[in-house]
Amino acid sequence: MTTTDINHRTGRPGPYMLRTRLMGTALLMASLGACSDKSLLIANPNAPTITGAASDPAAFQLQATGLLTQYRATRTGYINDMGRFGRESYVFTPQEPRNTSHYFIGISVGGIQQLDPSGFASGQWAGQYTNLRDIFNFKNAVPVNASLNAAQKAAALGFAKTIEAAELLEVIATRDTLGAITEIKANPAELAPFVSRDSVYKYILATLDGAATNLAAGGSSFPFALHSGFTGFNTPATFALF
Repeated sequence: MTTTDINHRTGRPGPYMLRTRLMGTALLMASLGACSDKSLLIANPNAPTITGAASDPAAFQLQATGLLTQYRATRTGYINDMGRFGRESYVFTPQEPRNTSHYFIGISVGGIQQLDPSGFASGQWAGQYTNLRDIFNFKNAVPVNASLNAAQKAAALGFAKTIEAAELLEVIATRDTLGAITEIKANPAELAPFVSRDSVYKYILATLDGAATNLAAGGSSFPFALHSGFTGFNTPATFALF
C-alpha cells in the first residue's frame, strides 16, 4: 500500500485500500459462516458424568488410575500416624512442635489428656472419603459401560471393592470405638450416620468377600492397566492376593 491509496484532498481511502478492506470483510464473513453454534458446544470437562465416563475407555482408565493414586496419596500420612500412635516412630522437627504436642501430649479435658480434635492427629479421614466417593462413582459406572463384557465388569468391580475395603480399614484403624461411615450416598450433601467399630469391620469383611467373588469371575485381565507397583498382582486372580 502506498500514499496513492489515500485521497490527499479528502483524506479518505483510495480504491486499492477499499478493495482490500472489502476482501478482508468478505473473508471474515465467510469464515464466520463456516462456523456454527453446534461446533462450539462441547461437554464441560469440569463436570464429568458417570454415564459419560463409562462410555469413554480413556476416561475409564483415568478413573481406575485415580483410585490407586488417591489410595497411595494417604499412605505416607497413615504410616506416620500409626507409627506415632504405636510409639514405634517419632517425628522430631524443632520448628514444628505440634508433631509432639498433638500426638504425644494432647490437650487437657477435665484433667484428662486427650488428642486435640483440631490438631495434626485428626487426619486420615478426608483423603480416604474423597476416594470412597470416587469408588462409589466408579462402581456405578461399571454396569452401564457398554464396552465391557461380563468378565471385565466383574474384574473392575472386584478391583474397586478391594480399594474400598482398604480405605475403610485405614479409617477405622484410626477411629476405633468412634466408629465410621460405611455408606456413601448418591447425593454428596446427604451424610450417612456413623456405625459402630464392629459394624465397620463386618462391612469391610463383606466387601472383601464380594471383591473376591468378582475377581474370581473376572477373567484373565483387567479392562485397564495397573501401574508397575502391581507387577505380579495385575490380573484379577493375582490382585486378589493383594
